Amino acid sequence: MDALGAGISLALWDGGIVFASSVIGVTCMFFAFAGVKTGKSFKNYIGHYAEYFGSVVLALIGLKFIF
Repeated sequence: MDALGAGISLALWDGGIVFASSVIGVTCMFFAFAGVKTGKSFKNYIGHYAEYFGSVVLALIGLKFIF
């Protein structure tokens, strides 16, 4: 549903698909690099506990979809 709404709104917007795609791409790249840098700096402090936390969150999301 999100992609449908985004596709329709981009088609109706007069700003141009290239500009919108560029802004989306640069924003995604920025947040990806920020996540990698943050993960590297917090690795020494929280270590493997972050992996356990991520595993629990993903398992809970999976259980929510099942039930």
